[in-house]
Amino acid sequence: MESYLAIAFIENVDIASNGEFATDLNKLSVHQVIIIAVVTPLVQRSGLILVSFCLWVSTNYLILVDFPSILYNLTIRNKEISIFFTPYCLLHNSFLEMANTGYTLPVFAVASAKAAFLHLQNPLEMISEVSLDLLPDRAKIPVQQVANIDADSALAITLSDPGDNLDLTRNTPIWAYVKWQERQTEPLILEAGEGLGKTASGDPAIYRYARRLFEANLLPLIPADKTITISIILPEGRQLAQRTSNEAFGILEGLSLLGTSGISQPLSTEEHLEELRHNLQIVVQNRKDLVFCIGSHGIHIAQSLGIPENAIAQTGNWVGPLLVEAGLRSANSVLLLGYQGKLIKLAGGIFNTSSHLADAKLEIISAAVVKAGGSLETVQAVLDTKTADEAYKLLVEMGLAAPVFDILAETISQKAQKYVQKYGNVSLKIGVVLFDRQGKIIAQTAIATELIAQLKLAK
Repeated sequence: MESYLAIAFIENVDIASNGEFATDLNKLSVHQVIIIAVVTPLVQRSGLILVSFCLWVSTNYLILVDFPSILYNLTIRNKEISIFFTPYCLLHNSFLEMANTGYTLPVFAVASAKAAFLHLQNPLEMISEVSLDLLPDRAKIPVQQVANIDADSALAITLSDPGDNLDLTRNTPIWAYVKWQERQTEPLILEAGEGLGKTASGDPAIYRYARRLFEANLLPLIPADKTITISIILPEGRQLAQRTSNEAFGILEGLSLLGTSGISQPLSTEEHLEELRHNLQIVVQNRKDLVFCIGSHGIHIAQSLGIPENAIAQTGNWVGPLLVEAGLRSANSVLLLGYQGKLIKLAGGIFNTSSHLADAKLEIISAAVVKAGGSLETVQAVLDTKTADEAYKLLVEMGLAAPVFDILAETISQKAQKYVQKYGNVSLKIGVVLFDRQGKIIAQTAIATELIAQLKLAK
């Protein structure tokens, strides 16, 4: 199947409500896939280009969709349209299928460790993959290389594959150096090698789920008279960690083995929404007071607040639909816990937090500045910043951060409750906690304080 990169400059056009875009595109063969950029006068004035993935499905119509989530079907009536097609690349058929899942970093660390240990036990065995228990799923993970170092140690390497997630660890090599010795106090010892972070106390940044994976997949294999020591090495880990907020959360010198699942599911796809709903339904069966962690570091903050893990539900970017789901499933309350640069979108009525759908963070912060009594000069200064984090730091310098983000937290709470009432016709108590890039809590509603106390008591 041949594919094209197409740039379409369309001026003075009407957006038709019936979704048809009539033009002569007969030169294109059926089933061709193109990428198209549509520039309208409004877009030209705003300096933006809208990009959609398009599937040519007949001889006269293009269906414009926003991949991977189909948000709308629209067409544009033909008015002086010029389209320039250039051969681009071949796209695999899987490109049009459901987004691919992958696995989280702990899975590849455990796979490397298991491969090295198996090779240590049987050096003549060729190991190209290992089977893992992901608690509760199972997976077969490819092994790139494995070799014995000496009679008592071996090294194996896997490559991280997070699926269609935008994950900075993609193709990162994960090494496991495994050494066995006579039985010590414990049969399994985990160590942080180069590139795997350490906590402030010096412990390896290997968290609960990752430790459970190591134990489930390795303890049954260890002879009664042996102890194995596993050192996880991430050659690129120290460099990659500089692009994260790990250090702000007390993870030093590298990446962490973090997560609550072995499956790395694309959290922005509609297909995954159903899985998130299903998981939420399981959580709400046992807990009526829930916690939504928005962003990957929300779980760290929840743990530091003493919130029980079984009260936490993942949302991906689908905060609005899952709030409604919680209400419909008879939850009493939801605590929204998230990085301010993502969660404040709700204050602007944006309940899908994907950056591909909407942003407006600076505009939302600016509106709160006005409510807090800030000057027009302050508003302009906020709008001139490039990120929500930069805007927050500016307001700290001006002495306005506390009142502005208190207003934002309260606005999020109010709008979220109204959202659930509107779309679910139910009442749901919603508290909000906002934190900054360093993991410091910068705003917390009164409802949030109440809910945190309840969650600790129910632990």
